[in-house]
Amino acid sequence: MSKRILWINPIGFEGFNKDIYRILEGARAIDTEVEVVSLPADRPHHLQYHAYEGLEPVMNIAP
Repeated sequence: MSKRILWINPIGFEGFNKDIYRILEGARAIDTEVEVVSLPADRPHHLQYHAYEGLEPVMNIAP
């Protein structure tokens, strides 16, 4: 059975997505798919203050 890792960057900045993907891809099992996505850029930049504001888009991405 195949597995999937979905890394959701909640900040809305894609600058580190390639690095995160590379790290996860290097550590994954053979039967595991890796996907890295970011929330839209208009999301809050300070998660500790806006944790609940970012939750709805995360729930919309997750299957």
